[in-house]
Amino acid sequence: MIDTTCTEVSSGQYLDLLGLGRPNSDLAQAPELIRFKTARYTVERPQHLGGALAGCATAVADACTAYALPIGEAFQPLDDLLGPVGDPAATGPPATDDFREGKCTVLMALAGRRPDPVQLRLLHALVGRPDLTGSRPTPYGSYWRPRVPGARSSV
Repeated sequence: MIDTTCTEVSSGQYLDLLGLGRPNSDLAQAPELIRFKTARYTVERPQHLGGALAGCATAVADACTAYALPIGEAFQPLDDLLGPVGDPAATGPPATDDFREGKCTVLMALAGRRPDPVQLRLLHALVGRPDLTGSRPTPYGSYWRPRVPGARSSV
């Protein structure tokens, strides 16, 4: 089980690194990344480990998977949405982290598919910029705030 978890995390990290630093409108890549990095590592595999340590049957692990994967897959897009619109004091990482790192997120993919040309230039100008600091630089907030209602319904 530990070997499988390490392989899944490594695959998720690879996908994460593959998409860094550039806006990506590929909606297929972000869910795959979410499944490897968040759903499996954070939710499913800990349940499997607990079940294995308790001596549970395979049917219990299957039930854990049926429960855990949808929870993990739902958690990450909401977490990604909280980054740019949430209060960093309440949510944790600064709002600029995903932009600075150029993360491949569902929110980023949706943003790359919908903006007008001016907004798309702003998105490209912000993604992967190591100099983005602080909780919410003006261009960053101005990019996401108008999209939040639509982003919430899409994510």
